[in-house]
Amino acid sequence: MICHGELMMLMCNLWVEASIVNDALGYIENILFVPSSKAPQLPKFVIVMFQKYCGVPFDRDYPVHVQIPPIVRGNMGQIPLKMAWVLTIHQSQGMTLQ
Repeated sequence: MICHGELMMLMCNLWVEASIVNDALGYIENILFVPSSKAPQLPKFVIVMFQKYCGVPFDRDYPVHVQIPPIVRGNMGQIPLKMAWVLTIHQSQGMTLQ
């Protein structure tokens, strides 16, 4: 489950040149749904604040906010994020964390 303000980890490489890569950490700023959608549909996209984002800003007022759309693999869609508190010791090797 994702919610506003939650620390999340990206689970795939979306844009390597802009540091939107697998295991990037960010905070959820907003979750946007299509107005006519009903549960349990996926959101249209999730806005995540990545401190290390170095690409073109989607919004001039918030240059480190990135829109993460659902990814369809096979016949199933998913938002490629997981909660960062589920990080294991093995996944954190080589990472600089507080």
